[in-house]
Amino acid sequence: MNQPKVSIYVPAYNCETTIAKCLDSLLAQTYPNIEIVVVNDGSTDKTREILANYVTSCRIIDQSNQGLSQTRSNAIEVCTGEYVATVDADDYVTPNWLTDCITVMGENSADVGMFGFVSVDQNDHELKYGLKREYRMEVLSSVETVKRLGKDKLKNMSWGFITKRDY
Repeated sequence: MNQPKVSIYVPAYNCETTIAKCLDSLLAQTYPNIEIVVVNDGSTDKTREILANYVTSCRIIDQSNQGLSQTRSNAIEVCTGEYVATVDADDYVTPNWLTDCITVMGENSADVGMFGFVSVDQNDHELKYGLKREYRMEVLSSVETVKRLGKDKLKNMSWGFITKRDY
């Protein structure tokens, strides 16, 4: 089975309470060919100290505060994988997340994959009024994707997707 390299980038700013859980969930992936890029956007809390524990397993980039949009752009610029995925510093994923995504995308020759999510509190309890989105696997044309995004049938988040690096 072809296992293309996947770069996962994490923008990090003042996320001392969540970044370790996020990175631990990424490092626990069953998918074997990953690169994890963390861009610390000038955090003023203990985020940088926590990231020091991950320098052997993740690529850590420090920058002065540039804001989320520029941080995402800077992260994508240094990603080397055939695919790029984004996870926010307060997110965590299941161990098979990437294996499942890459498998389904490969089976369907997909260029972009979107995955579901559930909002939880610090104790992993689902938030009653939090966001929740479950997707069933289907292949959509570009036109249909845009239509569904416009009707809020697909959540348009800056996270929650994986795409070929070329895009």
